[in-house]
Amino acid sequence: MKHLCLALLLLYCVPTVSQAQASPQSGPAVDVSKYFPVEDVRTGMRGYGLTTFTGTTLERFEFEVLGVVDGQPNPRQRLILARLSGGMLEKTRVFAGMSGSPVYIDGRLVGAVAYTFAFASEPIAGITPIGQMISLLRDVPSSPANQSSGGLSFRDLVATRSSASPSDALKRLPGPNSISGLSAAAAAPVLSSYAGQSLRPIATPVAFSGVSQSVIDVFAPEFERMGLMAVAAPGGGSPIEPMSAATPDTLKPGSSVVVSLIRGDYSAGASGTVTERVGDRIFAFGHPFLNLGATTMPMAESDVIVVVPNLNNSFKFAIPTRTVGSIGQDRSSGIGGLLGRAPRMIPVRVSFKNSKGETNLYNYEIISDPQLAPLFLNITLMSTVTGSERQIGDQTIDVRGTIRLAGQPAIALENRFAGSSNAATAAALSIGTPMQLLLGSGFRDVNVEGVDVTISATEDLSIGSLTKLRVSQTRVGRGETVELQAFARTDDGVEYVERIPIVIPRDAPLGKVAVLVGDGATIAQSDESFAGFSPTNLSQLVSAINRLKKNDRLYVKLLRASGGAVVENQAMTALPPSVLSTLESPRSTSAVTMLQTATIFEKELAPARFIVTGQQVIQIDVVR
Repeated sequence: MKHLCLALLLLYCVPTVSQAQASPQSGPAVDVSKYFPVEDVRTGMRGYGLTTFTGTTLERFEFEVLGVVDGQPNPRQRLILARLSGGMLEKTRVFAGMSGSPVYIDGRLVGAVAYTFAFASEPIAGITPIGQMISLLRDVPSSPANQSSGGLSFRDLVATRSSASPSDALKRLPGPNSISGLSAAAAAPVLSSYAGQSLRPIATPVAFSGVSQSVIDVFAPEFERMGLMAVAAPGGGSPIEPMSAATPDTLKPGSSVVVSLIRGDYSAGASGTVTERVGDRIFAFGHPFLNLGATTMPMAESDVIVVVPNLNNSFKFAIPTRTVGSIGQDRSSGIGGLLGRAPRMIPVRVSFKNSKGETNLYNYEIISDPQLAPLFLNITLMSTVTGSERQIGDQTIDVRGTIRLAGQPAIALENRFAGSSNAATAAALSIGTPMQLLLGSGFRDVNVEGVDVTISATEDLSIGSLTKLRVSQTRVGRGETVELQAFARTDDGVEYVERIPIVIPRDAPLGKVAVLVGDGATIAQSDESFAGFSPTNLSQLVSAINRLKKNDRLYVKLLRASGGAVVENQAMTALPPSVLSTLESPRSTSAVTMLQTATIFEKELAPARFIVTGQQVIQIDVVR
């Protein structure tokens, strides 16, 4: 019977010789004789495990099998329940960062410590069988496919530029994928009292360096949804350095491993434990990190500073030492990496001039992931401002920069934000949201080569409201000039006026025309041409992002009532009634958005001395 189980395990976990030859990514064959089949695990069996409590020394702990659970954490999967003992576990219980610690029976690997009960008073753990880990993680693709952003639209991008509350803006952004297997009781507040009765993945500690806890708290809901324990502490991501060569002792089972998310002047790293190494293949965690599927993230060796005993959730601090490869798979049964493979990262350069006139330069890298890259951009850029500027009080932040793309024009970044508490968040979102649209577009040719940003901050509130419009004449002929006067009032009561000459187009329609003057964010929200916009290629997406209005200046538009439509992203105005009737027919399957107005003229004004918000409309008659 035991030989039959081993044979079945071999078929389940290991590619055949022909498969391995056909696909180099399948990796070396696995010696299943060193694995203890889950089918042979019985209640009362005892064994030992390996993990790292301090430094790089592997330490032993003991365990006793309590039982095997079918259908956990997912259908057709199994989980071994065990009581751990020894080492520091009497103080720490199962701690965050212990995920992936290998356990053995009769010297053969059984699986990885990966699950626990919240608030458990003794170290009871769920063990992911090694067969499930190798089966799902053995293939490490050369590069991950671009993913969909999960419904982020241009309306969301516009909304982040004009939100009164940063929390409102964050709610509009689809968050990173939730961890499969995270219990409903842990995720739903109404069931929080039952959280301790549900198995859940051991939390993954993510240590940030250069980021204050107050900034992390702003994004706390995002981390909670991902099942991460984010803390501002020593440790975190790796410095930007060449990858080190692996040796036979690199990332042995039981070693601490760090997944670097940010490297450089800012850093962040997620800590876990290596379960198994097969050749250059690394298997770790035993549960999903972020359940990203195919991915690319730096994988580093690390030193454990300390495991902190905590009544709520003990956790591990680890400092990365050498980058030795990259994580290529993040699945339901753990993460899989490859030694010697360089990760794909996005370099970021930030020049920040604070309110005292001092300029600081920051260089770092973030992982190239459609969900996480925007989040980490938001965190680091917000930290740049709040690190030397006040967080409460009047503030104006100017943002200039580019997102560089391979084979495409750069995305231009140019905005100003003012407020008493949310300017830094709004400024960060103005860069992170376009990044999310690009990386989450699903287009395979998206290759972000870098982000270059210049930020300056002042401790004043440079903001005012557009109060009224005047025109030099209300009846004007085609080709003639009409002068607009736009009046704006600052918060301290000072009124300014700007004179704007407008030349009426020679082909302008006769009759009533609306003259609309407003700030970029307000004008963009009423722009019908982006309603239902869905780019069909990357060039179209880049062009659309670069056409978005800036929020720190006024725009003038001449509008007329129109029978028009946007058909497959193309605006068509002055359509005859017969064509409009056809487009509105329920039998039509084209992507059609009917237009109520048509723009016959548009002008962008130069930035004012302060940010002007609001909009005003006045009518004129175009005559012969």
